[in-house]
Amino acid sequence: MLLLLLLLVSVVLNLALGKPATQSSIYLYHSIIPVAGYAVDGNTDGYFLNKSTTHTHYEQGAWWQVDLGSKKNIKQILIYNRTDCCVNRLSNYQVSISNKADFSTHTYQQDFHVAPNPKKIIQLDASGKQGRYVRIQLLDSDYLSLAEVQVMGVGPLHFAEVDYSSAQNDFGGFNNVPNYTNKTAFAAIKADGSIMTWGDSNNGGTSALSESGYTKIYSNLYAFAALKADGSITAWGGAGGTGAPSGNGYTKIYSNGHTFAALKADGSITAWGNSNSGGTGAPSGNGYTKIYSTDTAFAALKADGSIKAWGGPDSGGASAPTDKGYIKIYSTAYSFAALKADGSITVWGDSFTGGGNTSSVPTDKGYIKIHSTATAFVALKADGSITSWGNLDNF
Repeated sequence: MLLLLLLLVSVVLNLALGKPATQSSIYLYHSIIPVAGYAVDGNTDGYFLNKSTTHTHYEQGAWWQVDLGSKKNIKQILIYNRTDCCVNRLSNYQVSISNKADFSTHTYQQDFHVAPNPKKIIQLDASGKQGRYVRIQLLDSDYLSLAEVQVMGVGPLHFAEVDYSSAQNDFGGFNNVPNYTNKTAFAAIKADGSIMTWGDSNNGGTSALSESGYTKIYSNLYAFAALKADGSITAWGGAGGTGAPSGNGYTKIYSNGHTFAALKADGSITAWGNSNSGGTGAPSGNGYTKIYSTDTAFAALKADGSIKAWGGPDSGGASAPTDKGYIKIYSTAYSFAALKADGSITVWGDSFTGGGNTSSVPTDKGYIKIHSTATAFVALKADGSITSWGNLDNF
């Protein structure tokens, strides 16, 4: 299965377009209701009768503001004035950026004393200004009327919902997709919780489970494992199809190519399958909250943010970090990358696929998420910037 990472190149976008806007008052003129949203409708037409400009009452300190939805890195603000008349109404004003809707604090504030004609471009410093709200406010008494306000900044990067790492881990294993297939066989749960199978008999395709009560099926490349409501497990097929644990209390099953690992309600782990791929060597003790996988290794995360890895040593089964504070683990085919609460990243596993501590692996903090292909990682910061490493020829 080939999974491609969809990466949209980061560009400067109008972050205010279509976002919620408010103003101090609304001046009604016949059938025209000049609401605050007219300044973020994408139309820079400054002719009032065309219903695309805002308008407040005549008042001291009239204001308009937009909510960007979350804190953004703002590079530039463009203010478009009216063009039909009344240009000088906007000749004594203040522009502010804040993370609070009441602007009790601000990250940027500047006064201007020349009216935009027709527009004013406010160029912020190279690093930009952080903020969620942008406000324009008159410094005197007058009507406030705006044709358009554009807040330019780095737009959020959009990735495919299912990249290599999420397919490998979010379903419990690389092959644990919702249609319950392995490499050459199918399995399906009936309404009564019994299971029917078809496909390659060597890989679980002819081993129907007639008893009922099963709630979920998991798979690796060559076998299936089914979980019952009481937390008991039945496995069948090729590698990983034998050796499943007896007893109950299991809540989820994870897999790599040839092995399964099951997590109990108390956070203990049982693994079975190919011994070279993590079928043996699972960590003892409890308190684990989730298991992640590469093609031949596992890494388990504890509630305290510590990590234990096992399985193929060249695929991330060895050399996991020994400190704590990690919140999530991501993977390529043969490497892991773990993200800490402070946004720092630790990698281990095959250096060719992103596990080596080369100069391209980020050493700074502030990362919020990691995406991957089979051979490379890309880490995303809140401001939309990215750092990538691994085998980028297959990115």
